[in-house]
Amino acid sequence: MKKLFALMVVLAMLVVSVAAMAEAATLKAGTSPDFPPFESMDDAGAGVGFDADLAAAISEKIGMQIVFEATNFDSIVTGVQTGLYDLGISGMYITEERMANVDFSIPYLEDSQSCIVKVGTDITDNASLMGKKIGSQTGTTGIDTAEALTGEGNVYSYTKALDAVMDLQGS
Repeated sequence: MKKLFALMVVLAMLVVSVAAMAEAATLKAGTSPDFPPFESMDDAGAGVGFDADLAAAISEKIGMQIVFEATNFDSIVTGVQTGLYDLGISGMYITEERMANVDFSIPYLEDSQSCIVKVGTDITDNASLMGKKIGSQTGTTGIDTAEALTGEGNVYSYTKALDAVMDLQGS
């Protein structure tokens, strides 16, 4: 009976070890899939876009599978810090604040901030944004840029970038 029990314990440990090895062969990527063409999700929940393709190519190169987990943009860095995600990939600017909390790859894209306005508006340059209401996605550098351009109290924060666009269309 003791031998049977010992065998059961060994088998249970083996099952746990194999499960841990299988789990370790998977990378969990936190992404905010509302930023096409960089990241979005298809109907099956798979990551789609430039960042998703890049992460999939890297994971294939190192012999791992990748699973994309949708989250709000402002939760990605915290998710990587706490181990919820192995990596975050979501069109993210490298900032001093973020670098103090997580490691970054080498930059693979140069970009700048821009905004959209309704047709026929009097907004023609950065100076004409002062005092105007601006919407941006929570946790992005767009919030900081908007505050610098329009002044305090004029920036509206949205969980998803598309929500800011929809609000603009509805105003």
